[in-house]
Amino acid sequence: MSTLAEAADTVVTFFEGLDAMSPLLRLLLGDGPLSVGLDIRAEAVRRIVIDATADRVCVRRGEGAAPTAVRVAADARVWGDVLSGRVAPGAAHGRRQLLLRGSAADLARLIALLEMAPPLFRDHESRRAHTSAEAHLMTTNPRSVRSLLAGPRAALDRLASSGLHRAAFWTGYSIGRLRRSGLDRTALMDLLASAARGWERAEQAPRQSERGDSVS
Repeated sequence: MSTLAEAADTVVTFFEGLDAMSPLLRLLLGDGPLSVGLDIRAEAVRRIVIDATADRVCVRRGEGAAPTAVRVAADARVWGDVLSGRVAPGAAHGRRQLLLRGSAADLARLIALLEMAPPLFRDHESRRAHTSAEAHLMTTNPRSVRSLLAGPRAALDRLASSGLHRAAFWTGYSIGRLRRSGLDRTALMDLLASAARGWERAEQAPRQSERGDSVS
């Protein structure tokens, strides 16, 4: 079993990885500004802030940050149980293991994010558990590892940046199909982030075109 500090590292790095998925987070959290503080209790309290007050949703470390509209606090292991789907958020809250503060409407906006989390978090847990073995493989045979990862990532980047950006995004979101198609060595969060970048570029393209037209 991991230590409390290791469990906190896993939770914190998982949330930090979501920063690359701004379009996905905006879709899940809905329209309108929202700020969320997530307290992960271990040897000390570590805070993650989800800042959805602007168009781009940012996820960052937030120790010492200003108060947020929503606050969620739990022990690092409880966070791991909730994010992995081993324990339902409602059950953890009922046992007073997951503490919530904020309006019902704002808290409701987190539901979709928590529902999306389990397959991503379980993949993140698994990859962290095998970090030492992967690091050893990279040290002994780096070329084979890079070539193994390059194909799936490049293919998804091309798909995400095409005109079918929404199809690319949902392809990335179809986590089970990706896992069954032999992409186990490519982190699911990396795949989603790649698709989200394509979506973001495709969303920005019309605005840039409009600006160019107005200048001419």
